[in-house]
Amino acid sequence: MREPAKLGVVRRASDRIDQAVASLADPPIAIGGQRIARVAIGVLRERELAPGLERFAVLAFTREVDGVRRLAACRLKQFLGAGLSNAALATLNRQHPNVCMLKGEAPAHVIERLVADTEGMYRVFNGRGGMELPECLRAGCVGMIPAPECFDVQVAVYEAMRRETPEGDVEAERRYREILPLIVFMMSSVETFVCYGKRVVARRLGIEHVFDRAPCQRPTEFGLLTAERLASALPPL
Repeated sequence: MREPAKLGVVRRASDRIDQAVASLADPPIAIGGQRIARVAIGVLRERELAPGLERFAVLAFTREVDGVRRLAACRLKQFLGAGLSNAALATLNRQHPNVCMLKGEAPAHVIERLVADTEGMYRVFNGRGGMELPECLRAGCVGMIPAPECFDVQVAVYEAMRRETPEGDVEAERRYREILPLIVFMMSSVETFVCYGKRVVARRLGIEHVFDRAPCQRPTEFGLLTAERLASALPPL
């Protein structure tokens, strides 16, 4: 078995990745009595696992457990057009068992195949703003990285699904339907998600001013009215 993977400095030259897995010098930090590894982001070429392939996965440090830094991979194929294959993810875990968590960022039917093909090697989470949340849990996700705009409802959906009862499933689907139109609107693109998502969060938190960093998508009057209408039932946080 190889040594646990450590993610370090990633250099770019002509938009190519020169180094993906290296040593990390920064020690973990303590938060709430737990040792948390400092966050570092890198990109891993699939050809590091199988020569000739040029697909990528983003890696990030997570919590240190029993003296071993656990790594999570984030596959962004839907948004970036490239991502490690299921077979490559399985190879990555076999070579570096401390890479054992994954944010899938994919439709539920894709997540189901990922979970099956990697045979339980990863604790899989999904994102996509909470899209298909009930189905992702049924597909094998252990949880969801929640969207901040409606995280409270998404937690309620998750808790209802955890009961594993017909009544819980009905409750989860009912709560999910409350936020689905908003999720569909905001997840139409990453730019839309950033543009209007921050405004929905600001509205719920009582923050008056929202600032955009150029270059970015600017809100339109119709877009603002749509976001307001779809989020109107969400209470203040």
